[in-house]
Amino acid sequence: PEGLAMRGWKPEVQGMDDWRGPLTISLEAELDRSLPGDDRSVFLPRVLTGSALDFDPRLICDRPVDLRRGLVRRESWTIDMPEGVSLVAADSLSLVEQGVAWSSRVWQEGRTLRLERKLAFDEVTLNADQADELEKKLRKAMRRDEGYLELVRK
Repeated sequence: PEGLAMRGWKPEVQGMDDWRGPLTISLEAELDRSLPGDDRSVFLPRVLTGSALDFDPRLICDRPVDLRRGLVRRESWTIDMPEGVSLVAADSLSLVEQGVAWSSRVWQEGRTLRLERKLAFDEVTLNADQADELEKKLRKAMRRDEGYLELVRK
């Protein structure tokens, strides 16, 4: 992600042999430098993938749009946090419209911070006007997901 330097190891890719099943990419990474913040709070970008995973809601260009061709995209992160650091507030964002469901969730379980984002398509066909309207709503929802999570030291 922009402004967040990470050192990673070779990613593990599963599912390359099954075109109908999910493709899973696993990567363990470590920050190269401290997160922005002060003595009490640090800020972590909500979107960690940068361009590694395509969550661009741009719909298939053909009109009408057959959403059965849309691939489900799911991103999940588990981040081990140091002792005494906690998330200020859990957060969920979602959009459910004809043809698509998008969600972004952030929560903490013990010392583990969890982030999950999902984009899934229904088996519908949209005309050009419906597709354009859906694309606008998705872009607006995803813009709300840009920003930072505040982590505090106790």
